[in-house]
Amino acid sequence: MHSIGMKKSFGKKHLAILALSALAIAAVWLIAGRGATEESDSSALSRHTTMATRWKALADQGVREKPVFKTWPFAAFRGPSRAMPTDRREASASTLGEPDPLGLDFDQARYAMSRARVGLWMVPGRGVTCLIKGGIVAATCDTTSNTERKGLSLEVFKPGPPPKRRPTHFLALGVVPNGVKGLRVRVGKRTSVISVSDNTYSMRAEVPIQIVSLIR
Repeated sequence: MHSIGMKKSFGKKHLAILALSALAIAAVWLIAGRGATEESDSSALSRHTTMATRWKALADQGVREKPVFKTWPFAAFRGPSRAMPTDRREASASTLGEPDPLGLDFDQARYAMSRARVGLWMVPGRGVTCLIKGGIVAATCDTTSNTERKGLSLEVFKPGPPPKRRPTHFLALGVVPNGVKGLRVRVGKRTSVISVSDNTYSMRAEVPIQIVSLIR
């Protein structure tokens, strides 16, 4: 498993959101708020080209393995599809860098509220599913096959005080398929268990939260 990161500098009052996943094959991160340093046209084009290539590889893998779910494995998200609002779509596309190869169908998105009272969107694509956090957007995507087996996970954080701006106030949240009762996680040097409710989980800590395994 690996993650994809994209960095920008930002003003001291702005929030950085990191989408990391021990379960997903790819993740991206977003710096939100005015005052972000402008990218040059050439660097922006290079970044988007790189993201497009990586997302296409993920989607192609997903299509080969399992193009669509035969049975929807997330009971809490089983309600009728709910079109994602336009502003959320635009923010999601910006977060993902260059999402066109994923073939995301925002009109067929499903929405549920996580235990942390954070809205989560599950958006189907071409052999993939993406998990998109409401509010200040963070997102992660994986193949349909992996999502069916392991779910999708995000970790967001707030940067600390300058000048080092070290990450702090971590929040891990995500979705897991039906039948998963909890998750074993590593928080710093200790191991803990997160319970699952309605296919979602969340945990807060001052250090990164690493998902070790699912408990069925």
